[in-house]
Amino acid sequence: MIRKLLPLLLSLVTLPAMAMDITVSAPPGGNAGRTANAMLDVLHSNNISGEVKYNTTCAVVKNDIENNNASMVYLNTAWGLLDPICSINIDGKKVKMIDQIYYYTLGLCYRRERSGLGWDDFTSNRKKNIAVSIVAEAPSKKIFNKMKLVDNINLVVVGNSGKTREVVLGNEFDYTIVDADFVAKNSDKVDCLFIGTDKEQTLNGNHFASLPEVMRNRFKTEPDASLQDVWAVIGVNLTPEQEANVKKELAIIEGNTKWQEFIHEFGKDKTNLTEDRFTKITKTLKE
Repeated sequence: MIRKLLPLLLSLVTLPAMAMDITVSAPPGGNAGRTANAMLDVLHSNNISGEVKYNTTCAVVKNDIENNNASMVYLNTAWGLLDPICSINIDGKKVKMIDQIYYYTLGLCYRRERSGLGWDDFTSNRKKNIAVSIVAEAPSKKIFNKMKLVDNINLVVVGNSGKTREVVLGNEFDYTIVDADFVAKNSDKVDCLFIGTDKEQTLNGNHFASLPEVMRNRFKTEPDASLQDVWAVIGVNLTPEQEANVKKELAIIEGNTKWQEFIHEFGKDKTNLTEDRFTKITKTLKE
């Protein structure tokens, strides 16, 4: 009996344990950390281990991938990977996009108590300071250039998305490009001239104009960039077995109620590799 059981026991011992460490290219506080932790919360509730591996900049992760032959599950966005110091060659061999998990929307926002920061002020000749995260700088520049307001705007990169949340509440700038789900949770403190959704939105009695609506009605043109970004899960130097495990873990995450709540917050929605929002977003910024 023991002889019959021994091969089975050995096979169980040698099976790889399900686990997912998630590498992000930013310190705690921004969307990367919040997303990675939301993913791991689901896995931990299913007795699957894993931790978030934070990095000071994406250059550190890029170096590990390209020069140190690292193996990892890497979480980054289309905007994030467009930065030359962050970009990696997703070629389907060493580095492979496994899935696109959700997209999120940003908006041009300000402290609600500063009621004078409306359209008259924004379109005036007054030089305005606008805080933006490093990944949202390029699309924001394209949008303001299309509005022909770029000469009246001083775009200030303040760090990651966590920092933009701080500065819009701290009232340190006139306007801030900040994520819409944060605005929804702080609609008593924050208002927006527009958000990056395809259509206008209403939440708790507050109206949020969409970027396309604003471009057509106020600037008589169409936006050539979007204020939407998409998160991608990227496998780096994974064995076929490891990649299969990651896909199983993603299926567990995507089927979880709390994860569904997270990705359906105001200004967010689910997506996947088939929709390929990654390519659509990056294309607009390369044109």
